Amino acid sequence: MNAHTPRELISGTYAADRPQRYVASCAQRVDTLAAEGDPDALAVIEAAARALIALVDQATGYLPDTAKQPLLLALPEGCWRKVR
Repeated sequence: MNAHTPRELISGTYAADRPQRYVASCAQRVDTLAAEGDPDALAVIEAAARALIALVDQATGYLPDTAKQPLLLALPEGCWRKVR
């Protein structure tokens, strides 16, 4: 797929049955577009960050009360690269 805009990327990604690995590979293009200031890509990054925060928040709810302290979160390299 040769997408040049976020809309093309989204359409191409979900238009056909594609393996998860392919869909995941689109993250790099979204990251590049976000670094260039594309508002749609920035919105995708923000939505993903909010989803991750919600997931971590929910997961920590299962910890015993004695474990309610700051947690370390390990992420793949580049996940929190400054975009703007």
